[in-house]
Amino acid sequence: MKREKLTAARVRKRYTLEEVAELLGVGAHTVYKWEAGKATPRFYNIQKLCDLYEATPWELGLNAERSVVSPEAEATGETLGKLMKTDLTLRLLAIVFEPRRLSYQQLQRLQDKILQIFQEETSMENDIISRREALHRLALLPFATLRLSALGASFNRPIEEILTQCAAGIAACWQLSNSAEGSDLGFAFASVSGYLPTLKAIVKDSSRYRTTAASLVGQCALLQTMLGWHLQGLKEAEYYAQEAVTYSKEAQNAALWVSALDYAAWVYYYAKRSPQALHTVEQAIPLLKQKPHADPLPLRLCGDVYGTLAVMQVKNGQEATTAMGLATEAFFALPIGGPHLASLDFTSSVSEFVTKEGTVHCCQGRPDRAVNALSQLIDAKTLVANTPMPGRAHIQVLHDIARALLKSETRDMERVIHYWKAALEGAMKLRSERHFSEVLVTYEIMESVWPTDKRVKELRDLIKHW
Repeated sequence: MKREKLTAARVRKRYTLEEVAELLGVGAHTVYKWEAGKATPRFYNIQKLCDLYEATPWELGLNAERSVVSPEAEATGETLGKLMKTDLTLRLLAIVFEPRRLSYQQLQRLQDKILQIFQEETSMENDIISRREALHRLALLPFATLRLSALGASFNRPIEEILTQCAAGIAACWQLSNSAEGSDLGFAFASVSGYLPTLKAIVKDSSRYRTTAASLVGQCALLQTMLGWHLQGLKEAEYYAQEAVTYSKEAQNAALWVSALDYAAWVYYYAKRSPQALHTVEQAIPLLKQKPHADPLPLRLCGDVYGTLAVMQVKNGQEATTAMGLATEAFFALPIGGPHLASLDFTSSVSEFVTKEGTVHCCQGRPDRAVNALSQLIDAKTLVANTPMPGRAHIQVLHDIARALLKSETRDMERVIHYWKAALEGAMKLRSERHFSEVLVTYEIMESVWPTDKRVKELRDLIKHW
């Protein structure tokens, strides 16, 4: 007899059979047989299904698979089920302390999926605060239970627990890196920095766990690159980027390795070392063409890398039409609202991809095309994002529009000021050294274009470093 409630729960959460199978550590055919009533999940798999679908066994139609339950126990189970639905922190911690441990990749994917669903289903301010608090607590967990420290390695618990909790903390920090609040970026940066001494010691001393630990170190270093660029500066970001490349290569984690090379290329680009930037991203291209037996990389990640290649080719005076065509084809091969991609699939948001397209247009002397592409992402009057994007990406779009308008023939001063002021406010709120330095350079260009205009001169009073 088909278990329609079990199937309905999976569909409601927008999981495929394959995704459920991966997260539970079973085969897709096994999940199919459970739903078709041709096989019965074991007790521990029932527990996993309840956690995954945020439901009780009764709500999944699986209560008959267990021993007879008293009315009191059933009422308790329903109460606990409701609590797990409303308390995000408990839901995330339940994954970390799952007795039959998931792999760290499965844990991070499941954690990311729960956060995505929570964000889509809630919009009240209190819910947003709850999400932020849950992420902070998850990031702090390794310090509270494992006594990790940025000062040196700590092995107070088994290595498996260290890797699991650090994986959960890293995924939480990745979510926090998308915040528009500077304090969240600083918190995430400090957290992953605190995980690193212990994780690096595992890479050095443990043959059994070296690959897993190296992958987690690579994730931390990539986050340090991204966040350190905003919090410290370009020079520090370069060091972190080199670390990310080194450890992702050690881990043989293709997606992480490709992303590290991609981000390192952008660091060199902003450091005005265009040949090195091109050489770096070119190293990622062979990794996009996986061997037949290997898991293929997410198409959007491939699109990201080809987009970066196009920018670097143009900057080095090369033809970029082919690379940009491959970028667009790969990135938009699947509907944006299609199969869920975890944040640690290292794929960019649509806005971040479009900024690459805009950069190519500007480098090719077509600023109006850049403005047209970027303007679709932002409401022209309110400057609110039309599509979900990280806080740092929102600032980048605003700044890139202002910069492209400056390069256009019309040079509409009112529009330039409109977008520039919003980019400045965003950079100051995020406390981003990267964006703050960029808007300063753009202001100097504005002064040279309109040297006597009073409105432009008055903008200098708005520029205040925190």
